[in-house]
Amino acid sequence: MEESAKSFRLRNSWIPVDESAFEQEVIHTPGLVQPFGVLLACRRSDLRIVHVSANCDWILGREPREVLQMTLPALFGQEQSDEVTRALSEPGHRSASRLSIGKLRPGGLENHVVAHTIDADLICIELEPSLPGHRWDLLSKRLESIVEALQKTGSQQDLCDAAAKEMRALTGHDHVMIYKFHPDHHGEVIAEDKIAELSPNINLHFPASDIPQQARALYLLQRTRLIADVDYVPVPLVSLKHASVPCALDMTYSSLRSVSPMHLQYLRNMKVGASFSISLVHEQKLWGLIICQHRTPLLVPPEVRSLCDLLGQVISMLTGVTQNNEDYVEQLFNGSRLKELESVLAGPCVISEMLVEHADLFLGSVGASGATICIDGQLRSCGTVLPPHERHALLALLKEHGDEPIFLSEYLAGIMPALKIYKDVASGILAIPLDGSYKSYVLWYRPEITQTVEWGGNPNEAKVRDVVTGLVGPRESFAAWRESVSGHAKAWSPRERAMALDVQRLLKATVSRQGDAAKAKLSLVDVLTLLPNRRVLLDRLSRLQEDGVLEHASLLFVTWTDSRA
Repeated sequence: MEESAKSFRLRNSWIPVDESAFEQEVIHTPGLVQPFGVLLACRRSDLRIVHVSANCDWILGREPREVLQMTLPALFGQEQSDEVTRALSEPGHRSASRLSIGKLRPGGLENHVVAHTIDADLICIELEPSLPGHRWDLLSKRLESIVEALQKTGSQQDLCDAAAKEMRALTGHDHVMIYKFHPDHHGEVIAEDKIAELSPNINLHFPASDIPQQARALYLLQRTRLIADVDYVPVPLVSLKHASVPCALDMTYSSLRSVSPMHLQYLRNMKVGASFSISLVHEQKLWGLIICQHRTPLLVPPEVRSLCDLLGQVISMLTGVTQNNEDYVEQLFNGSRLKELESVLAGPCVISEMLVEHADLFLGSVGASGATICIDGQLRSCGTVLPPHERHALLALLKEHGDEPIFLSEYLAGIMPALKIYKDVASGILAIPLDGSYKSYVLWYRPEITQTVEWGGNPNEAKVRDVVTGLVGPRESFAAWRESVSGHAKAWSPRERAMALDVQRLLKATVSRQGDAAKAKLSLVDVLTLLPNRRVLLDRLSRLQEDGVLEHASLLFVTWTDSRA
């Protein structure tokens, strides 16, 4: 009976909660550190130590209250203190890596030191015991071989597959995943390498709230993040009590910064004992993460973490290169299609009729199933399109966006619910105005594509509250949760959006060219009779006289005058 009651409570007493509050959680000033190292902060002006972690006796051999009475030279020695401050002397230099400052405690190990500036007058220093077996020269040679292997990959997917494999070999984790952020900030595992016993996460999606906005912001600033043991006991900071000393130390760039309790529970629920992540940044945006997970505690040595940081930057760069290569191929495709359209519209023609006549080319240029073209009152359609009354309603909406060069949606029913019944025709819309008011325009349509998205657990219950205890926590289950998505079209790709803008420029130029030609032709005829006007006749007579045709003849030139009165 006890087991039955427990199972019933787990199934029914957890309810979803509003996740917006978690976006406000302050995670860069926890006032706590992870216990695999020691943190201290000193004023840059006088090098007086004003913050130190309570576990400092482990490495420094001194209690916090004693350390807070000291300066950096008194604690490290003048030479090693100068080495730290000198490494931070260059403008904009936030991190001093691979500084070994020797044995700070009798019988202790050498310590790996990382330092960074927090503001104009604070230096943060973190110390970790240097573990044997990780010589930097050997690690750098390993980096060379890894980079060489990654450079041989052709596509972005091949690169991510290779990166996951190389990173797992380097760090020793059970499971390494390449996690890519989508435009709405939810993530997807696009590559992985793991031990055989673990279930795969490939192609699983995870809601944006799993890595909220403030966490993504920190990943962009601090490229590596280690959690050596999810069950660690946080170590508090001890601070000098003085008006000039900030109560909350900004730990944005700290490797030892303690982790949100919510995230630690999240990892426990995933049966993860340790985690290490490396940021992938493309064009100054967080493109994704390399996520390394282990079933038991695992301390990645600082030297290896430094190598992983460098490797992450290389992978980020190669990700950009492969993306640029793929973009270039798409640009070539766009250019080829655009030249074909230019050729079609080069001569005198009714533009809308000519586009319909070459519907395969016109629709294929953006991957549409139907289109409506309206130019100077000439309305034509090809493929499957909305009926006229629904098109008029859509145009009323588009006119509100007339100052925008392009309007697109992959879920038109979300904007205009009445169009849901036309999901087989127009679940997606791509519209370009050819003027400022949608009197002339092109509408491309796409039908619905029913998709099944697999999530790592129910995304609607990413955070839950126990109705018995009132405690809020992450979801307990990460089993694949399938969501059927209907009413959505295939998303318009960046290449297709760029092509639509190219077509817009082409059609505007063609309309303008045809307008200029019509004006030029009109200037040569009488507007009432449509016969050649006086200037044209005089030009012809002048040429005949120059050619001697009128030399022995008399010419009577009569002009027609308006006698409408």
